[in-house]
Amino acid sequence: DREAGNEESLKSGDSAPPSAPRIYNFFSHMKPTPGNERSTRTGRRAFLLCLPIFPLLAIAGAPGEKSKGGDRPVPVTIAQVVQKRMTVDVASFGTVEANATVTLRPQITGPIVEAHFREGQDVKKGDLLFTIDPKPSELSLQRAEASLTGAKSQLANALRDVARLKELVEKGAVSQGDFDNARTNADALSATVQSSAAAVESAKLDLGYCRIRSPLDGRIGARLSDPGNIVKENETALAVIHQIRPIQASFGLPQQYLREIHARMSASKLSVRAFPTGDDATAEMGELTFVDNAVDAATGTIRLKATFPNSTSRLWPGQFVRVSLTLREEPGAIVVPARAVQIGQAGPYAFVVKDNSTVESRPLVVNRANELEAVIDSGLEPGERVVTEGHLLLVPGSKVEDKGALPGPGKAPKDVSPGGRKAGGRTSSPRPQ
Repeated sequence: DREAGNEESLKSGDSAPPSAPRIYNFFSHMKPTPGNERSTRTGRRAFLLCLPIFPLLAIAGAPGEKSKGGDRPVPVTIAQVVQKRMTVDVASFGTVEANATVTLRPQITGPIVEAHFREGQDVKKGDLLFTIDPKPSELSLQRAEASLTGAKSQLANALRDVARLKELVEKGAVSQGDFDNARTNADALSATVQSSAAAVESAKLDLGYCRIRSPLDGRIGARLSDPGNIVKENETALAVIHQIRPIQASFGLPQQYLREIHARMSASKLSVRAFPTGDDATAEMGELTFVDNAVDAATGTIRLKATFPNSTSRLWPGQFVRVSLTLREEPGAIVVPARAVQIGQAGPYAFVVKDNSTVESRPLVVNRANELEAVIDSGLEPGERVVTEGHLLLVPGSKVEDKGALPGPGKAPKDVSPGGRKAGGRTSSPRPQ
C-alpha cells in the first residue's frame, strides 16, 4: 500500500514522503515504463554490482586507521646496538700485478729442438724449458779447445828456448838481442794461450745457452715459439713467466689520506685485505709495501701497492679486486646493522624499540658505514634495540613484534644478531672528506 501511495504521489508531482529511504526513491525512478523496460533492468544490475564496493570505500576512507592503531603489532626484525672494536678502513679498487715478470728470449741463434714444459704450469728456478740445437756450439767448443792446446804447446817450447838462451847469454855464446827476441816470442804465445782459453769459455757459455732454464719460481704462460722454429739471439720471445707467490695489488687512494698513511707506516706495518671480484667470502691478507713518489695531478690520487703471500693462488695477474686498507683501530665504537639506518628529509634516523614494544624515530649522526655495519657517533646507546626490517609499516608510536622470535610451521627461531649475520671481522670505511 505504501508503495502504491508513493507511486500515486510521484505521478501527481508530489515529492517523496519524508520517511521514504533514498534507496527506495532510487528504485522507484527505475520502475519500468513502456519502451524502457530493457534500460531499467540494465541500470538495476549495474547498481547491484556496485554494492560490494561501497563497504570497501568506507573502510579505506576511514580516518586514523594506521599501523599504530589497534592492538595488532607490526612484525619487524630487531637488532641490538653494540659497542666493540672496529677498524678504520679505506676502500678502493685495484688490479693484481705479478711480483716479477720475465719474458724468455734466446741468447743464441738456432732452431728450437724441444720444449720441456706444459703451457700454464708452475715452474721452479732452474727448470729446463727449451733446448736449442747444441751441435754448432759443440763444434765451436771443440775448435776452441784445439786452439788452446796448440797455443799451450807453442808456449811451452818458447819458454824452453828462453831458458836455454839465458844460459848462453851469460856465457857470451849468443847476443843479448837473440835472448830478447826469444823472450818476446814467449810472451806473445802466453797471450795466445789466454785468448784461446777465453774462446773455450765463450764456447762453453754458448753451449749452455742452448738450454734455456727458468730464472725464477712462477707460472709460465703460453708457448710463443714452437719446436722447429729458428730463433734469433735476444729478439725472439719464447714464453712469459709471472711470479704469483708472492703477488702484488696496485690501487689508488685520494691524496687526503697520504699524510696519515705515511705516519702509520713509520710506526708499524699497514695491513691490506683484497677481495677478488665475485668472491667476497674471505679476504686475502697482505701488507702495504709501496707508496708512489708523486700524486697523480689528473685524478688527485696516490698510487699504492700491497704484497700478498697468495698461497692458495686466488689472486691472478690482471684481476680486478676490491681492496681495503686498515688505517687504525677504534676500541669502543657504537655499531648497528647498516639496514637499521634510514635516510629521511632531516637526515639519517633509526626506529628505536622501547620497553613497551613501541618505536620512536631517533635522528642519528653516522660516522661511517659499509654494506653490513654502521658506526654511530650520536643518537644511540649500547644495549638499545633498533628495527632492521619492516620500516615501511612503521610510524612513531607503532607497536612492534620481533618476527625473528616467532618460528613459522616447522621452523626454529632465528638467532638474530646485528645485521642478521656475523659482523666480526668486517670493517667500515670512513666517509669521503
